[in-house]
Amino acid sequence: VFNGDFVDRGEHGVEVLSVLLAFKLLYPDTVKLNRGNHEDMNVGRAYGFFDEVMTKYGTRAIYDLVGEMYTTIPLCTIIRNKAFIVHAGIPSLPGATIFHVGAIGRRGLKGTVASQWDVKDPEGKMKPRPSSLRMLEDLLWSDPVAPDEGAFLDDFSEPNVKRGAGIVYGPKMIREWLHKLGCK
Repeated sequence: VFNGDFVDRGEHGVEVLSVLLAFKLLYPDTVKLNRGNHEDMNVGRAYGFFDEVMTKYGTRAIYDLVGEMYTTIPLCTIIRNKAFIVHAGIPSLPGATIFHVGAIGRRGLKGTVASQWDVKDPEGKMKPRPSSLRMLEDLLWSDPVAPDEGAFLDDFSEPNVKRGAGIVYGPKMIREWLHKLGCK
């Protein structure tokens, strides 16, 4: 399982991504790719992958094709109904299940986080994000806290202010989510 952030980790993001996709084609049943928060058109522009593609190929068309491919990468992997693997976090929406995660319309989501303009109304008040975007942010932008640091979060989560998306969550939420899935 390759758990996201395939690019933006140096000057060879194109090559790393190419090798991972080749492995996926060669071994489709054993190689698993999960989408991370850097498999995002906006993040790639901010952290250098766009520049890398432009330097190597001189056309935005390649970058746009990679962005389309990002929308096909699964958000999580469950191995043998025992291990749940995701890039960052678990859904914070009450009652969310793995079926809700599977129902996220990834094909239209080249970005993994709402911009400030998307979530504020004209008066600057926060407006509700669609639940699918909120779950996507939770899965790709959240951070767990260590058990010794998470006592205050044991029964709930709070917004991930550091990243601007997703949540910070404690051990109890993880246990409950894994129990719901039948995983360990």
